[in-house]
Amino acid sequence: KVDISQQIFDIRIALEPAMAALASSRASVGDKQALQGSLRALQADPTAAQEQAFMRCLYQLSGNAFAATASHLACWDIDQRQTPPPLLAYAALTAAISQSATVAARQCAVDYLMQGLSDNSHEGRSFD
Repeated sequence: KVDISQQIFDIRIALEPAMAALASSRASVGDKQALQGSLRALQADPTAAQEQAFMRCLYQLSGNAFAATASHLACWDIDQRQTPPPLLAYAALTAAISQSATVAARQCAVDYLMQGLSDNSHEGRSFD
């Protein structure tokens, strides 16, 4: 059996910190405002749909043409999670990106992903 959640986590932990670092170094002022707006929308309505919109915005801000494809994995993963979004971690990530703090942005992404793993916030999904 293949644990889909673990497979997707492996991809997210490899890519998402890099996407966050790229976003912090490439995002324009307008891009940063869009991410801040997406965070505010998520804070006002902490649903999976709003979290997915925040994640798509993060990946888009990386400036990588293939990031949108990878963001689908994060969105699927968010749909599977059984816990609320990590709002404080996302706020720290947004602040790091807004301040063009590349190392901090990368670390924020690692932190919220590892927090989700330790919270056991996913049920194992598997293929035979």
